[in-house]
Amino acid sequence: MVFLKIVNMSITASWLILAVILARLLLKKAPKWIACLLWALVAARLVCPFTLESAFSLIPSREPIPANIAQEREPAVDSGIAALDEAINPVLSESFAPAVGDSANPLQIVIPVLTIVWCAGIVLLLSYALFSFLRLRKTVSACVPAGEGIFACDEVKTPFILGLFRPRVYVPSSMTGETLDVVIRHEKAHLRRRDHLWKPLGYLLLTVHWFNPLCWIAYLLLCRDIELACDEKVVRELNREETAAYSQAILDCSLPRKRIAACPLAFGEVGVKERVKGVLNYKKPAFWVILIAVVLCVVLAVCFLTNPQGGFTIDRADIEKVTYFNLFLGDDVRGELSPEEIDELVERFSAVDGAKRSGRYEGQTPGYQVCVFLKDGSFVYGNGYNTTGGMVEVVMKGKRYAVSDPEFADYLRRACSHRALTPYEWAELYTAAPFRRTYAVREILYEEKRSGGTSDIPLAAYFFSGSSKRLMIQEDLHSENWLDAGQLTETELTKDTFDRYFPPDGKSAAADLRRNNVKAWQVIVTDAPGALYYDPVFYYVLLQKDGEVCLTRGHYDIAEKDDPHSDDTRISCVFLLEEKAIRIGEEIDMDALRAKYPDYFDLDTFKGLEVYVWQLAPDSWSCGVMPGTNRNKTLEELMNLKGASIAEMRAILSTYEIDEEDIFIIPWQNPISSYLGDYWVRQEGEDPDETVKRRQEYVDRIRALLLDDGQSGE
Repeated sequence: MVFLKIVNMSITASWLILAVILARLLLKKAPKWIACLLWALVAARLVCPFTLESAFSLIPSREPIPANIAQEREPAVDSGIAALDEAINPVLSESFAPAVGDSANPLQIVIPVLTIVWCAGIVLLLSYALFSFLRLRKTVSACVPAGEGIFACDEVKTPFILGLFRPRVYVPSSMTGETLDVVIRHEKAHLRRRDHLWKPLGYLLLTVHWFNPLCWIAYLLLCRDIELACDEKVVRELNREETAAYSQAILDCSLPRKRIAACPLAFGEVGVKERVKGVLNYKKPAFWVILIAVVLCVVLAVCFLTNPQGGFTIDRADIEKVTYFNLFLGDDVRGELSPEEIDELVERFSAVDGAKRSGRYEGQTPGYQVCVFLKDGSFVYGNGYNTTGGMVEVVMKGKRYAVSDPEFADYLRRACSHRALTPYEWAELYTAAPFRRTYAVREILYEEKRSGGTSDIPLAAYFFSGSSKRLMIQEDLHSENWLDAGQLTETELTKDTFDRYFPPDGKSAAADLRRNNVKAWQVIVTDAPGALYYDPVFYYVLLQKDGEVCLTRGHYDIAEKDDPHSDDTRISCVFLLEEKAIRIGEEIDMDALRAKYPDYFDLDTFKGLEVYVWQLAPDSWSCGVMPGTNRNKTLEELMNLKGASIAEMRAILSTYEIDEEDIFIIPWQNPISSYLGDYWVRQEGEDPDETVKRRQEYVDRIRALLLDDGQSGE
């Protein structure tokens, strides 16, 4: 946590470092102490873990690397620059997304390793500084006093200051006369400016942020600017002859730069050419130049020492009205917020913490929403996508922001329901979840490890019928064929009915799923084509406390019913699902559809509509529609029906304003089809009631395909 915090501080400070580098170029005629002041701003940014928020902040993101990135299923950074995020995040997600069955996310291993490397770098740089200090102490051990706080030493090549609390100036024994005088002036100027403290402090910050190349550049420029500022302070008090002697002293004491130094403050260490030019060409800065430089410092402080405001600013005077709806609680749960509630909304939006640009929920329909109508005709939305507030976003100025702030999520739920609800209350109120919705696999949470590799997992779409609670499985993601897995039965998860079906490597995943489960349903597929080899396929549908929907898939040992000791039932994989509008087939062109089936439009619905369904293959349905009557249709009428696909018939039925109960689904055995469905055949010895039930189940299946929400073509 400390390492990630330091990295984030270093990244945000990098923007200020770049700004200071640019400002130095613009302030060449300003006093040199201004540059040192700018580096002090950088130090403040590197040191302070917390800063104020400001609307003027130019920092793109307050936390580029999320603190919980190691636990994310799809790790991503939020640099605040969309183009950069779009380039980095796909690579990051692909490289560090958790693999199925692993005990830890890759970043949970990588980040601790990087932390160790970071600590090792700090130790190495501090050790180097200590070694340099001790070596210098040894070098100047044989020295003689040459004035108050001044010591001469034969081993010294260039003057420098050594010591923090009791600093001493060391000069070469050979230095005398006017050169010695100007050098001592320079070193005493350093002491008055406390440069012997600022430079080691800069090095200390460098040891913490050593992984940032911009911090190395900043430290080198700081050392250069310290010397330039000190030169300027001395030159102001020198005449022309003394200035010439001072310049010559800089040249005489210059040393080749072989390594970066934490200490000491060496007279001829850095920027010799620039310093000589600065001394010889020194002119007192004009007042307006100083004023502009100070103003620029203030501007940089305001723009780069503050973080961007975390919330979404909405001017109360710009709001015309705010409406809300909540489909989770019912179609009639909608209304308009009062003026007092709008005041709270403005405060809540401005206080949002933990929002980042994301298109994760784009294309999904919110379960609840507040819509802010602004007087300029634009809108601001607060959207919730699950029952527990774990999936919340704000849409503002055409940009989408995923919000991880739990306080805002709780407020949004309350604003859309007019009372605060616990996750369990939401799950109880949202009794339809996850039914009447279509889901696609978002992530594989668990897959059984097998010798020779993992098993082939059929990635498909899953539709949970609302009217009959049936599980429909799309044959493939580009097909119109939906396989009926059967009716889902609510069940209770226990160690005996759930955990024991997982192989040893999946026990931990099973326990987590069970502990976080709100409701569960099960179906055993006994007759789906291709669904079994030796044992039936079976599924659990799980509604979790965080509002997520999971699906488990495995093989059921049919002998378990008669043999309680049989343990061949296995759950081989767990999917995390996300709600999606699955397009069935091609997008429907209504004009072309009307031209293709003119007899199916604008029918009289006084007695309802009769939809006739026949099959030409096990998973291929054809449909025709006629107005309802009180008589059976003739064979000639039925043979004249054109066969529309399920998707086409859904589109046709959507043009009618008619209650679902007035749409009658009628199975028909088309004489031209050689396919005879099981629902037409009465099994030997079968009870007549079972036959009726089986045929009704078929009708329910077709009704789910044609009428239930979630299978729309959009």
